[in-house]
Amino acid sequence: MLIDIDELVLKCSDNNSKIFIEEAVKSYKAGAYRACINNTWLALVMNITFKIEQLALLNDAEAVKQKEILDKIKERNNIPEMLNFERDILKTAKEKFEFFDDITLIDLKRIQEDRNRCSHPLLNIDNEPFIPTAELARHHLYLAVEKVISEGNVFGKAAMTKILDLINSPIFPMYYDNAETI
Repeated sequence: MLIDIDELVLKCSDNNSKIFIEEAVKSYKAGAYRACINNTWLALVMNITFKIEQLALLNDAEAVKQKEILDKIKERNNIPEMLNFERDILKTAKEKFEFFDDITLIDLKRIQEDRNRCSHPLLNIDNEPFIPTAELARHHLYLAVEKVISEGNVFGKAAMTKILDLINSPIFPMYYDNAETI
């Protein structure tokens, strides 16, 4: 199924990600596939940090910790630390928050790798730069929005912990009908 890429903008769950997805779509339409992939990656990073900040508002301990790290980086405008934070953001999102599954992680890592290939002056064995195709840019744009950005605040690990704590608590009903209500 081929989706109209303009519809992807409408699926963004937060304003900062939406800004970058709009730029990615404009870049794609203009044939600037390198810029499309870069903006898609930036939208992903913005969305994941947004979701971490939302969890921090709910006092999730790990989210509070990650938000404090991010706030310090922003406060100092520490570019090298932001690069480190960005480099590890997929691992953090998967391992600490379970925002997505293993298959999605593979797809998102590919976006990150291609973003790096687009942004850094690496040459292949024939001394040529990486030249992304229209199909690759569109695929990355679609995956980023459909698998992560369009999802509302995903509470992954925090939600599962709360559910399991509730089920294991002494006040949880023993009968199915009562449990179903809760």
